[in-house]
Amino acid sequence: MNIGGVDISMLQQAVESFGGLKTIQDTLTIAKQAKELFGKSKDGKALDPAAAQARELLVEMAEKMVSAREETATLRLQMLEILHELSRLQAFECDREKYDLVETAPGNFAYKAKGPVRGDHQAIRYCAHCFEQSKRLVTLQLSKLDFNRDTLQCSLCKGEIFQANNNKMEVRVGQANTRWSLDDY
Repeated sequence: MNIGGVDISMLQQAVESFGGLKTIQDTLTIAKQAKELFGKSKDGKALDPAAAQARELLVEMAEKMVSAREETATLRLQMLEILHELSRLQAFECDREKYDLVETAPGNFAYKAKGPVRGDHQAIRYCAHCFEQSKRLVTLQLSKLDFNRDTLQCSLCKGEIFQANNNKMEVRVGQANTRWSLDDY
């Protein structure tokens, strides 16, 4: 398209193709063309109606550039979030080597830290499901205490596992010194 001796086909292509510009050189070229186009003609008269069409193309291009910038900003934020999650997962993978999967009861598994347990406290257990999903280390909390096993529950996924304990059940039997008599009734 030619307006006032200025070829604006490049402007039209930029608007149609991406709504943005491919290079800085394209930007400079279009800016020069717009400057020439929107100046007054040599005889000082206003430009013809084709100039109005070119102005509309420039406005459209500017709107598309703004939306492209917004999309770019959104993509950058998403990229930063993904990079943050990647670094968290990489750190989690490094930490995985510090834990062992143990069977707490038949068919029940949990993770515990490697190394000796200090004192007579049992090692802290971590939810195997959440650990495998790479969510995070979730400490299993004691939810029920029985005479031969403890029930531990994950606060995140609500999964339960059983763990044997050292509690012993004692039953004491004694003789009662009570005589029953039907005379009292």
